[in-house]
Amino acid sequence: MKAKVSRELDALSGGAGYLELEREVARLLKVATEVGAELRKVRQKGAGELCKAVTAELRELNMQDASLQVRFSDSEPSPLGIDKLEFL
Repeated sequence: MKAKVSRELDALSGGAGYLELEREVARLLKVATEVGAELRKVRQKGAGELCKAVTAELRELNMQDASLQVRFSDSEPSPLGIDKLEFL
């Protein structure tokens, strides 16, 4: 009887399985954040190159005061990365 109650209590409180899942979620979140940071660096470099190229094309069209800018802001980790991009 005591063993049965103990198993039921573990099931209700999440037990050891719950703690293991929490650790795995934390580990995966850390990995996603690290990969997202690497992706951000690549995106920032590419955004700089894109802005220069678009601005040069705008100059060719006699739009001397026009330019392209990309704004990066943080977002929750997702399959798309850890930042939000806005083209200005």
